[in-house]
Amino acid sequence: MDTAIADTVAQIFRGGSAVVQNPYPLFAQVREKAPLFRAPVFGPIPDVHVTRYADAYAALRDPHLSSERRLGGIPPQIEGDLSADDEAALAASERVNTMSMLTKDPPDHTRLRKLVAKAFTPRVVEQQRPMIQAIVDDLLAQASPQDGVDFIRAVAAPLPAQVIAALLGVPQQDWAKFKQWSDGVISFDRDAILRSARSTAQLDAYFRGMIAARREEPREDMLSALVYARDEQGALTEDEMVVQCIVLLTGGHETTTQVLGSALATLAKQPEVWH
Repeated sequence: MDTAIADTVAQIFRGGSAVVQNPYPLFAQVREKAPLFRAPVFGPIPDVHVTRYADAYAALRDPHLSSERRLGGIPPQIEGDLSADDEAALAASERVNTMSMLTKDPPDHTRLRKLVAKAFTPRVVEQQRPMIQAIVDDLLAQASPQDGVDFIRAVAAPLPAQVIAALLGVPQQDWAKFKQWSDGVISFDRDAILRSARSTAQLDAYFRGMIAARREEPREDMLSALVYARDEQGALTEDEMVVQCIVLLTGGHETTTQVLGSALATLAKQPEVWH
């Protein structure tokens, strides 16, 4: 396979390629010429990329393949003298990488996903519509239209983190911190491993504080439900509960920002589909 394809795809993931402006012609080329290839994206070890829908569909259902991540320890590119705080931060990051529902196979994946999925049924999601609409209205009200509005910066970037923070029961005065930490966790830059781990550690500590508060005073939020599942049902360990909260925040926020931006770009290019 042409190594240029692998290199370009890796650059796209890290936001370092001009193709990012319009990656779809390249994606078509990749599907045609490279249905299966390796490219290092998230670290020094090349990831395996499956580019065709039918192959990806089959792979996701193949019992011989696994989502489990069992590799641990300090990444080799940052080995050396580390402070105790950085070692603790890397340990928190390692828990997220190995204990979330994203990196587990059944039955653990099923157990973890089932607990979180209760908050995302159509009925529960519909109940969140007024809260989400209020956040959107507030973001739009804060945007300054005199010279135009950067939709990503004004709406698409802050919106998902704020919605997820609200679902978890995070106080509004802490939403800006959550957005900052979440941005810090999500990085495809190999040189940002420690920075990402430090942000993860801050989220870890914050959620443990919130969990302790919910034990004292439960509320009608997702975190209280997870605390109940941990303490009353024995369905979660403390670490698993913290990790699922971090994954919900970080995993749901970057993807939604990108899809909102792509949707607006599509509408701008195809005004006939606005309705």
